[in-house]
Amino acid sequence: MKIELKKIKHYPKLSEETEAFTAELYVDDKKVADVRNDGRGGCNFCYSYDKNSRSIIKQAEEFCKTLPPVTSDYEDVGDLPMDLDFKISLLLGEYLEEKERKKHEQKLAKDILRDMKKGIVYKTENGHRISSWKGHTIESLLKREDGRNVIKKTLSEFKSQGHQILNTNIPKELFAE
Repeated sequence: MKIELKKIKHYPKLSEETEAFTAELYVDDKKVADVRNDGRGGCNFCYSYDKNSRSIIKQAEEFCKTLPPVTSDYEDVGDLPMDLDFKISLLLGEYLEEKERKKHEQKLAKDILRDMKKGIVYKTENGHRISSWKGHTIESLLKREDGRNVIKKTLSEFKSQGHQILNTNIPKELFAE
């Protein structure tokens, strides 16, 4: 059984003990309910659309009870049994994590684009690093033959060290071996 949340609206300023949100609950690609939590603790509220939707929600509740329990991060709590309410909370958590990951990636991409103007940007385990020249930008070096040679030599050194160059603002011919 496929259980999803769509059209999620998260209200972090209202979140106290639980996440404040509204969403639409879909079961097997059929919209069956509106879900919300006011963020003050307690369960998620599920408002079905009609009698048929209530029946589908009951089936989803029974299905969720058959899912394996989730191991708690706290040793003294043990495994947490699954139910539809808990499944909804987990889906919301996945959505919020993905949203945060995308936000971080966008910031990183923006930082890389900014740094590319300053110097040669290469990938590292933790993100990226920049190698730049005091008083010069990539653009200013590209305008001069000796600057182009400096860029070419630096690129060659980084590539020989196994670095992946991230710059898209350097002509391809300067990457030649």
